[in-house]
Amino acid sequence: MNVPVKTQIALAHPADVVPCSEAGVDIIAFVADPKKLSPSSLDVAQSREVLSEIPSGHQSTAIVFSSDVEEIHRLVDVLQPDFLQLAAGTHRLPVSKLERLQPLRAKTKIILAVGVNDAAPLECVRRIEGVVDCIILDTNDPSRVDVGATGEVHDWGISAEITSESAVPTMLAGGLSAENVAMAVQTVRPWAVDSFSLTNRNDEPLRKDLHKVATFARRAREA
Repeated sequence: MNVPVKTQIALAHPADVVPCSEAGVDIIAFVADPKKLSPSSLDVAQSREVLSEIPSGHQSTAIVFSSDVEEIHRLVDVLQPDFLQLAAGTHRLPVSKLERLQPLRAKTKIILAVGVNDAAPLECVRRIEGVVDCIILDTNDPSRVDVGATGEVHDWGISAEITSESAVPTMLAGGLSAENVAMAVQTVRPWAVDSFSLTNRNDEPLRKDLHKVATFARRAREA
């Protein structure tokens, strides 16, 4: 029996949490970044507000930019999200650092970002799959502080190969929208799909377009 793909929506405003959950989203993601390195970053108080709004039956993902192991431990201890998404990727979080984050996995599952458009992404996944719970396959822009949030699609053929070979579940991201998510799911067969940029409003880019969100979630499930 086919299991419907999970949907993760990244947002930047606590007021969007409940409407997105009601629109069919499984996992609410947010950028937990006290240093405010991005317009979508939330400080600890704002992150806690987002977490407090997530309804029962839905899960949370704290996206962090930091590659400082102690800082990551402190942030997770304070927030206690269901998932920790490490947006620094393997460029700044080699296996030696990921091994020091293993105690977190007792309560919080670790998702690591991998740039599919980087060199040898499958080899990268094989190195790290023993120390993470999930891989998020995204499009990398080397000029950014994080892997992802580019709004750009990468080669789904590579993502499909990684998904079929990976020992851990994959989440597909990178330019996903209500228009292309069904094809993405059918091509890659990931455990989950993620959207930020292309489910935002056109007039207010850090707020969610609930029609886009609901259509994204429905089409992902139906695919």
